Amino acid sequence: MLIHVDITNGLTRKDAVFSPTTFKDIFLKESHLEEFIRSHVEILFVSENGEEASIESLLIVGQHVVNSERGKSDLMAIDGSGRLVLIEIKRDLEDIRQRKEPFEFQAIMYAAGLATIKTQERLIELIYAPYIEKHRSEESFREYKNLTASEIARRKLDEFLKINNASETFNQKQRILLVASEFDAQTLSAISWLIANGVDFSCFTLNPGKLLDQYFVNVEQVLPLPTLENNYVDIYSGSSLSNSKQRMSSATGSKQYLPRIPQLFEWDILKQGDILTIANKENSEAEVLSKTEVRHKGEAMTYNEWGKRITGWSTLNIYLFAVHKERGKTLDELRAEKMQQRQAQSQEDLIEQPTNVIESNLAV
Repeated sequence: MLIHVDITNGLTRKDAVFSPTTFKDIFLKESHLEEFIRSHVEILFVSENGEEASIESLLIVGQHVVNSERGKSDLMAIDGSGRLVLIEIKRDLEDIRQRKEPFEFQAIMYAAGLATIKTQERLIELIYAPYIEKHRSEESFREYKNLTASEIARRKLDEFLKINNASETFNQKQRILLVASEFDAQTLSAISWLIANGVDFSCFTLNPGKLLDQYFVNVEQVLPLPTLENNYVDIYSGSSLSNSKQRMSSATGSKQYLPRIPQLFEWDILKQGDILTIANKENSEAEVLSKTEVRHKGEAMTYNEWGKRITGWSTLNIYLFAVHKERGKTLDELRAEKMQQRQAQSQEDLIEQPTNVIESNLAV
C-alpha cells in the first residue's frame, strides 16, 4: 500500500490516495504491457526493497514465436542455467477469462514446444536470429552492424552461456513465467499443484494505479510463495559461479534473499567512490554513487541498468558479474567472505558461551 506523507514537520499523513485502476481503463493494450516487459524484464526480479539488482541472468531471445499448431507465444528468454523461459502475458483478469483454454494450459502448450529445441543452432535459426532482425536498430545490437542477425545471435548466445557456465546444460529444462494484473483462484490453484509436482512456474502481477496525477505499477510475485527459509542467510561453501548459482535458487527456482547492496554498504564492502567493472568486459568501469546508482561514462544509472548496457543482456545477476576493482573480487565473492566470517564468529561465540557460564557458577 502506498501512503502519501508530508515530512516537512515530522511525519504526517496527507489526503492523496493511491487509486488502483486497470490497464484497460487507462487505454493500454496487452501489446503495450508486452513491450514494457520486453524492455524491462528486470522488474520481475526486483528485490523487496526496490533494489534493481536481480538474482537472475536473463537474455530475451524471442517474441511472437509461432508453433506448428499456429499458437503464438509472447516472449521467450534463456536464463543463467541454460533453461528456455516462456513469458506469457495477459493484460487484465477479463482477458484471462475470455480465453478458450485456461491461461496456464496455453503456456504449457507453448512450453512443450520449447523442449524440442535441442541445440543452440536450432534456437538461433528458428527464434533468436529473427528476433534480432526485428529489433536490429536497438542499442544492444548496434555494435554488430557488420554481422548478420544469425552471426550476432550466435555470438551473444555463446557468450551468455559460457559466462554463466551453462553451455553443457542448454535447455535441459524449461520455465514458465505468467504475468497479469490479476489471477483467478482456479488458475492459482492449478499452478500451485503444478509447482508442487516439479513444474517450474512463476506468476507475477502488475497492477497500475494513480497518485497525484502520476501513474505507478506495483509488481508482485504471487507464485511460488517464499518460505521462511528463503530469508535465511546461507552458509558459504565456496566462491565459484556454480556454487553462487546453487545458493540462489532451489529446484523450483525460488529466490534466496541473500544480503543486498544496502547491506554491502553497512558491511563496508562498498562505499561511495568505489570503482566497479563487469567481469571480462572492457571499458565497463563505473563509479559507485549510492546504494542504488553508479555512474558510467558520465551518466547515473541503476546497477542493473549499467550491467545491462555493458553485457547487452536483458537482465543479469549484478553480484556475480560486478567486480570491485581495488579488491579484485566480485560482489558475490566479497559478501560470501563476509558471511563466512560472520558464521565463524557466531560459532566462536557459541563455543565460548558455556565457558562463561561455568566461570560464573564457580564464582558464585
